[in-house]
Amino acid sequence: PPSIHPSFGWARPGRAGLGWAGPVPACAGHPVTRWRRRPDLVVAPLADHLLVHDPRNRQVHALNPTASLIWAAVDEAGEVADTTEAVAHDVGLPPDHIGDHVARAMEDLAALDLLVDADLPPDPPAPSPSDPTVGRPAATPAGVDDLHVVALDQVTRIVAPDEARRPLEIVLAATATAAPADHEMRIEATEIGTWALFDDGEVAHQSGGLDAVLGHVLWRINHRAVSRSGGHLVLHAGAVAGPGGAVIIAGEPDAGKSTLTAAAVRRGAAYLSDEAVRLEAGLTISPYPKPVTLDVASLDLLGLGSMPDDPAVLAGPRSIRHLDPRALGTVATTPVPVAAVVLPDRSIRGDLTEPLGPVEAALALAGLTFDLPGGGQRALDDLVGLVTACPVRRLPTGDLGAAAATVVDLAARPRPGA
Repeated sequence: PPSIHPSFGWARPGRAGLGWAGPVPACAGHPVTRWRRRPDLVVAPLADHLLVHDPRNRQVHALNPTASLIWAAVDEAGEVADTTEAVAHDVGLPPDHIGDHVARAMEDLAALDLLVDADLPPDPPAPSPSDPTVGRPAATPAGVDDLHVVALDQVTRIVAPDEARRPLEIVLAATATAAPADHEMRIEATEIGTWALFDDGEVAHQSGGLDAVLGHVLWRINHRAVSRSGGHLVLHAGAVAGPGGAVIIAGEPDAGKSTLTAAAVRRGAAYLSDEAVRLEAGLTISPYPKPVTLDVASLDLLGLGSMPDDPAVLAGPRSIRHLDPRALGTVATTPVPVAAVVLPDRSIRGDLTEPLGPVEAALALAGLTFDLPGGGQRALDDLVGLVTACPVRRLPTGDLGAAAATVVDLAARPRPGA
């Protein structure tokens, strides 16, 4: 009989596989246990695989066609022997050729916490995700000492004395809005000579240095934006736009996303974001023109070594600088369709790689999301739609100029079939 090779994979730390060839005695040595699928799992088909998102353990698994058959048969049957019969019927093999393998596969799925004992009482339902819409602060009229900024639909009013407000007005100018606020931050000088930050009425940070408080304001604005995604897929990524569409630059922290994004903008691409990309309907990206966060070494690499003293630059801890993106070039102002996705990689040489397969691409990007569990079915479906429609390639970044030129070239071409 033909071999059957179920495999399971996840975004981190990698992929694992198991396989076998029959025939063997059915269910030899395995206790008959009734299994059921965990009800909180989120699934979506991709190519000939099935993606299973485990929000509790923050993992995404890829089940190949055979593993998917076993998965689908579990709830219809439950007991190992009944599941074996169902799978045998689907693959056209005698049950005694595959029984032991189905049992082991079910045990492996259980070890991954995807199947649970059907005879045990179900877990209590998880609490519903909190509504990302927060009530607007009462009575927040705009005044001479405040600034309204928008970050992925979250509007924050910043109230501060001139000494603190003016640097924020410069570095956050691209995010300024006249919209009413959802949240309020206040910066106040204390009686003991420190600066305090209040976020929606609660003390959020206190420091002797104003730069540290201002940096914390930027961090809290960004954190709130990416943690209140409203079911959207939000990638840890930069993005730039060109005539053909947007290029998503997705990667781990310190992968060089911001530096590559800045270099592409310096070469003529339009800035969308350097850290968080939210996928909208129709595979589009809305601009999130947050300050670009770079270290002094990156500024030197970009030929901007004199900018740390520029008013458009806000000093952060150590050598970190926050830069008004308009100081680099054009900032996009309207939604842009996605043209391509690149994964910056310093460890490889040569040219842009061939596109990853959709399953490999989905597993890679699943590990680069801000809150996939909070996004639920919509976010997983968006991930599948992205890797199905857009090529995802690894991009060597040892030569920053060449990598930036490649990104600009990709942004000049619409995605295939768009």
